Amino acid sequence: MKRIAMALAFGLMAFGAQAQVKIAYIDPLSGGGASVGEVGLKIFQFLAEEITGSVGSYVIGQACVALVNALVAFIAMSIAGVPFSVLLAFLVALLAFIPLVGGMIAGIMVSLVALTVDWQTAVLFAIIYFAYLQFEAYFVSPRIMQRAVAVPGAVAVIAVIAGGLLMGVLGALMAIPAAAAVMLLLKEVIISRQDQR
Repeated sequence: MKRIAMALAFGLMAFGAQAQVKIAYIDPLSGGGASVGEVGLKIFQFLAEEITGSVGSYVIGQACVALVNALVAFIAMSIAGVPFSVLLAFLVALLAFIPLVGGMIAGIMVSLVALTVDWQTAVLFAIIYFAYLQFEAYFVSPRIMQRAVAVPGAVAVIAVIAGGLLMGVLGALMAIPAAAAVMLLLKEVIISRQDQR
């Protein structure tokens, strides 16, 4: 985690240094109000604030999805008669923070606990909860995440898979904020340079 944060910080500093030089050549007659270093620092601060805001929005969006997931799981457990439904709903909320597979893992774990009652309880819970997971995957999560973080769905899926393959669960958790940061940097660096040409 420290290495990734340091790499991101060094990358932003390198971008800030490039932006300083670029701005000095683009706007040499700025009236002398700001030095090249101050302009680069302002760009760096802007990008850092945008990335931090994007990560914060992602966490808030993921928390909303996790709370809805836990609420639906609690209702399904209450209908099916699964024991320890409050504790298991809390576990579902925690596991729902893991993108793509967290809800599935939570559903399997609660279904296994429901098997301690009888198989009909487990099947009833599984039908209700896994039907909701399909609804969440196609309607709830994309809408919340699109508003929270401006990352298209296909990019989010590819980022989560790549992050999970490279760094496991931690990589999957950090994938969407990292994708949002990369998209912001691409927009601010490459697209803005192309627009200025």
